Amino acid sequence: MRLLEPLRLEERSHWVFSESFGYDKGTGYYFGYGVQRLNFQGMGRTLDFGLRAGDGTIDSPTLRRWFPTGDFTRSVDSFTLAYTDPWFRPGFLTSILPDVVKYRAEASYVQEQETAYLVRRRRLLNSLEWPLDSIRLIRVGHRFERADTKLVDMVDLHTPQYEDIAHIFEDPNLLNNATHSPSQSQVSAPYAQWIRDTRDNSYDPTSGSLTSLRVELALQIFGTSSNSSFVKLDARQQWTWPVGYRASGGVVSLGLRIGAARPTAGTSQELPLTERFFAGGPGTFRGAEPDFVGPLGSIPYLVKNSDGLYAPQLTPDGKNVLYQLIPIGGQGLVLVNLDYRFPLFGNTVWGEVFMDSGQVYERLSPKPDAATAPFPPLRVALGLGLIIKLGVPIKIEYGSDVKRILGQPRSSLDRASQLHSLLISAGFQF
Repeated sequence: MRLLEPLRLEERSHWVFSESFGYDKGTGYYFGYGVQRLNFQGMGRTLDFGLRAGDGTIDSPTLRRWFPTGDFTRSVDSFTLAYTDPWFRPGFLTSILPDVVKYRAEASYVQEQETAYLVRRRRLLNSLEWPLDSIRLIRVGHRFERADTKLVDMVDLHTPQYEDIAHIFEDPNLLNNATHSPSQSQVSAPYAQWIRDTRDNSYDPTSGSLTSLRVELALQIFGTSSNSSFVKLDARQQWTWPVGYRASGGVVSLGLRIGAARPTAGTSQELPLTERFFAGGPGTFRGAEPDFVGPLGSIPYLVKNSDGLYAPQLTPDGKNVLYQLIPIGGQGLVLVNLDYRFPLFGNTVWGEVFMDSGQVYERLSPKPDAATAPFPPLRVALGLGLIIKLGVPIKIEYGSDVKRILGQPRSSLDRASQLHSLLISAGFQF
């Protein structure tokens, strides 16, 4: 007679620890650390703490050399605390909400170093999410954010001489004049998002499509500051098709994105810098430097003169000041990305050819006295890439404007913003 072995159950630890790493030329390198408390107060609730440590936190010259971001040190650093309840059904909302609703509350501090400026954000998010069926869901929520933006030193921030010129970069007028943006803004915005997802894999799809439509209302009636009110629409569509049986011949993907944001008050004719659309670099327009598609502003280069003081750098003839271009984003965005990825060596090394087309528009309604065309034509770039899938795909890409390839005339801004080196990024394919 066989005896049944006793059933052994082992409860999973309530604490989960995770680590991650990522890099691309647009945001720099980062190390991620996460701590999650499972089943917090029962019913599958979770409590999460996340840390994203980029160059702004680690400040490592060695890592900065290994993972370059071009002429500027770029970095995104954040500290996040979040609470999630997958079965949110408070008694007073039972008759209104669907049967399955997920609630998430998140508080975060984010520090972003972009080109010539530094952004510090304090953000509170609350959202409700529920499925309509197996492929569609709705998300509604509220974002409260305070942002401070200031210029960073165009020379080496780590030199002892920085104190001699710190006052120049702490002057908010220099940034305001270059970007047409307030140095401080407060945004209080309810939003709604509709998502339809039929992809076979959300990280590296080979078939299916993804549709996302998000509307955000940052009005003064909700607490938005008078210099920052706006209405924003962000619509995205991606299709993915396999080539051959089970994508043995590769994957074709087509992505479309349209963004529009309109100021809603006479005191906010320009959007805050942090709320504008940007394009250029990995994941957007790969024929230009990160964020350099569309409108550009400028600030003077600073160099040390014979008296040991920093002053604007002049042209060789000494008649004009040399300026550094910085992207300032815009109220409108159009992007089209067509990719064909195919295996080269097994499922580990893939090749890629792509065509990107896009443009960022400074304003949705042109200024009466505008000297340039309000809606410049779309830029088009062709490129090649290599994808190495070692758990996390590593992409090495290079793209160039079609006009540059064909030797056709280009504008001075197009030439100044063209991609100068390879784009290297680590992360999943979307």
